[in-house]
Amino acid sequence: MKLKRAFAILAGAFMLVAVFAACSSAQDTEITASDAVNLIKTYTAEELGVDGELDDYSVLSSSDQEVDGESYYKIAIAIVSEPEEDGSVDLDIHAIFYVSYDGETILAYDEETGEYTEFEDVHEVPTTEAPTDTYEDADEEDAQDDSTADASAE
Repeated sequence: MKLKRAFAILAGAFMLVAVFAACSSAQDTEITASDAVNLIKTYTAEELGVDGELDDYSVLSSSDQEVDGESYYKIAIAIVSEPEEDGSVDLDIHAIFYVSYDGETILAYDEETGEYTEFEDVHEVPTTEAPTDTYEDADEEDAQDDSTADASAE
């Protein structure tokens, strides 16, 4: 009886460790939709196969897209019309890409053939650093600036 109990406790502990290990590795590798958009923006319009400059387009994303059983962010390079009176807009999509949730694979989608072409040279996912100043720091700097301005006005 003690052997079964010990085995059950050991098996439960093993499962718990496995669950936490899987969760932490998924969090370490998964990028956000915003990261996927920023990754696509690291390419030039020419590399993405669109005319003009990339700044001429809106880069839009949606998540939970599946290609060959894998999850991707769908990224559309489009020109968005001015809103109509009812608030609706038209999208003129010029290119569609799929970015894997780990940011290591980009697929270009050809609407005419329905085929996907994998990018050979995938850029690093851009990282954004959190601002170093806090709200309180900004208030202290403003107070110092105000006191300097008062002293110079006298």
